[in-house]
Formats: sequence, C-alpha cells, structure tokens
Amino acid sequence: MNASAHRLGKWSIILLQVLLWVVFYLLLLLYTSNKWNHALFGFLNTTIATASYMVATYVHAFWLIPRFLYSNKLTAYLLYSFFFLAILILLRMWAEKIFLLPLHQKFYAFQWAHISFTCITVMVAFLFGALLRVFYNYLKLIQVKNELQSRQAETELNLLKAQVQPHFLFNTLNNIYSLAHSRSEKTPEMIARLSELMRYFIDETPRKTVFIDAELNFIKNYIQLEQIRMLNPVKVSWHINTISKNKHIPPMLLIPFIENVFKHGVDKSKNFNGVAITLNEVDGQVLYKVENTVKEEKETTSGSGLFNLQKRLELLYGDRYLLHTKLENGWYIAELIFPLYAD
Repeated sequence: MNASAHRLGKWSIILLQVLLWVVFYLLLLLYTSNKWNHALFGFLNTTIATASYMVATYVHAFWLIPRFLYSNKLTAYLLYSFFFLAILILLRMWAEKIFLLPLHQKFYAFQWAHISFTCITVMVAFLFGALLRVFYNYLKLIQVKNELQSRQAETELNLLKAQVQPHFLFNTLNNIYSLAHSRSEKTPEMIARLSELMRYFIDETPRKTVFIDAELNFIKNYIQLEQIRMLNPVKVSWHINTISKNKHIPPMLLIPFIENVFKHGVDKSKNFNGVAITLNEVDGQVLYKVENTVKEEKETTSGSGLFNLQKRLELLYGDRYLLHTKLENGWYIAELIFPLYAD
C-alpha cells in the first residue's frame, strides 16, 4: 500500500467516525428536545452527554488499552480505568447540575436516578472504546498484510525479471564464444549489439515501467543479435500501429515471445523461417501477437520464458490480462493482451 492510499484510508476512517458521532448527536438531540419539550434543555443535555461518551470511548481505545493492557499491566489498567471513569462521571454530573438543574430540579440534583443513569451510559461508551480498539487493530492487521503481500509480490517480480537477464546473457555469451572460436568477422558486431542490450538492462530494467519505444528498440537489437548467428536469417515482418507516446509498460514484458521464437521455433536446417510481430493499442490495452514457423507442428514450442512471463503477469495484473498460445498450420501463435500505463 503506497503512502497516498494509506492517507486516503486513514481519512476515510476519521470521516466515518465523525459522521457516526454527528448522527448520534442529532438523534439524541431530537429525543431530548421532544422528551422535555425545551430546546435549550435538549441542546445542553445532548452536548454534555455526547462529550462524556466521546471522552470515555477514545481514552479507553487509544490510551488505557495500548498503554496498560497491551503492556500486561492488568492491575494498573483496572486502577486507572476505575479512577478515570469515576472522575469522568463526577465531571459530567457536576456539569449537568450547573447547566441543567435550573431546568429540571428533580433529576439533576445528584439523586440516585441521576447517578445510576450517568454511570450506565458512560460505562456503555467505555465498552464501545474496547470495540473501537478491536476494529482499529483489525484495520492495522489488514494494512500490514497488504504491505507484506505487496513487498512479496515486488520481490517475486524482481526475481522473475532477474531470471531473464542471466538466461539471455548466457545464451548470447555462448554464441559469441562460438563465433570467436571460429574467428568469425561477426564477432565485433555481436559484441557491440550485446553492449547496447546491456545498457538497456542497466538503465531501464530497474524501472517499474518503460516507454514502449524503448522496449521495441530492445527487441530489435535482440533480433539483430540473434540474426548474426543464423546461417539463413529469419524473415521478420513488423505490424505496429501508433501507440500513444505517454503510454508505458513493465520492462522485459515483450521479449519472452521473441526469445521463444529463436530458442524453440527456428529450424536452422531450413532455408526459410518466418516471424510476424503485431503490436496494437486498443482502448488502453496492448494487443501483442508473435507468429513464427516451427520445426514440427507436434513439437512443444514453449519454455521457461513463457512460464516466467505468466507469473509476472499474474503479479502485475491479477486477472486483467489474457495470454494464449496455439499451433496452427505450421505456425506457432502467441497472443498477449494487457493494460497500458499512462503518465
């Protein structure tokens, strides 16, 4: 839970309490005014009573319970509670005698009815303080749980993101080693491409989101890097519609489809291997599709990259994404739909 959401939740709870006290005050005011048929009496009676209820509720909830009961000081809690209630009851009765006795001689003269009524109502408010504390603790528990889940999700995302880089780098370094071992002229170019990709890893992947153009440039460099080691380069066709410049996505989210093409889909024994890459924006969502020829239609053409991708999507979007793969007429088709982020 971020700071703004936490503040919003805190203010929502405060406003809810204010609303409940206002409603309670108005209902009590309506009752006392009608009962005694005197507007001033109803106002004074309601104000003094409500003030005593609020003090009893909040002192119990936010001072007595956390200060003594949560510290295993039961004796101190009982003593302080007794003296607090005694003082509060006497103060309320004293205020009612001063302001209300002239209006009602019989009830507010420290008679037994006055004492018992005040004790009972203040005690009820005091018990409501305990309920408020339980509710407050419950909300704190939910907040801590959400923060822990958020941190766990962020940690898992970082781990999944980190798994992509070593996996890719190992493959690329193996390719460079093979080229260097055969003294290929492509070795310097491949090292240069790898340097550009490493710059992307360092500058962009630590971010939570990147612009789509940056991700596409990364994919193009990756494809060129893979093409260098191909005896018969893969024919790549691009179908990219204009996507708003202020839209961005999580880094390394599009590359698993492309990596899957070169790891599982390309048949190096064939003269022709085709890949079609489609990227559109529709109603604030990315429609991403990669189609590629496969070695054999019966062969599995997905690996750990797509599994990690699905895990990342679940952590990022929950059920707000669609991932679908299929084999059709000698082509492997991977489709992904997920929401865009906007500035």
